[in-house]
Amino acid sequence: MEDNIRDKTSMMDAMHRRWDALNALLDSLTDEEMTGPTDSHGWTVCDHLTHIAAWERSASQMLRGKPRYDGLGIPASLWRAGDEDDINDAIQKANAGLTPAAARAMLNQAHAELLALLEPLSDEELSRPQSAFLPAEAGGGGAQPAYAYIVGNSLGHYHEHLPWIRKIAGRDG
Repeated sequence: MEDNIRDKTSMMDAMHRRWDALNALLDSLTDEEMTGPTDSHGWTVCDHLTHIAAWERSASQMLRGKPRYDGLGIPASLWRAGDEDDINDAIQKANAGLTPAAARAMLNQAHAELLALLEPLSDEELSRPQSAFLPAEAGGGGAQPAYAYIVGNSLGHYHEHLPWIRKIAGRDG
């Protein structure tokens, strides 16, 4: 978890800043930049957006006490196998070919859903271990606080993917 995230307020502030940075970049891209060029794994900008959306939905599922693999849109068996590369590959294949508008709509919906679920939660609730939210899920998230999963799959994920998106679109210079 990021060092400066110590409570819900700091998490939400960082989330809004990084969300705005991601959207500022996306607003500057053409449809061709979002669907044409690819990275070394063959992913377009749209693939990165649907990937971020899927993992953000997984955080929403955790907060609902439902299996994270449902949010990712993958089978339980793939989740249980635990190979993140295979999971990410399945997410990419399931969403390949979406238009920029559809990919952004998916991302915006996932983000709005997570924000709505976070709104009523207190610092105390978000500090609970992931396993408290996921009693029925295999692995159950362990003892790491819910904050950690949310940060990693929202604001941390936006920040992680920004350089890759810039590079794909030729905006890294």
